[in-house]
Amino acid sequence: MIERRKELAFEGHSRMDLLRNRLALRSGNPAAAFGGAKTILPIPQREIDNNPGLQRQQNSGY
Repeated sequence: MIERRKELAFEGHSRMDLLRNRLALRSGNPAAAFGGAKTILPIPQREIDNNPGLQRQQNSGY
């Protein structure tokens, strides 16, 4: 993981690598722990407006 992080620095792969390996995005922040409220991005409001099946299904924490 350390070698991949160094090799692919600044290419935008780190967030997905951390989530894929069930690691925290930031140490010391419980909201950024794997499965925490802020690790899953919110569903855009326009998608909720366009799809009635998504009503009241926003990801927790948003």
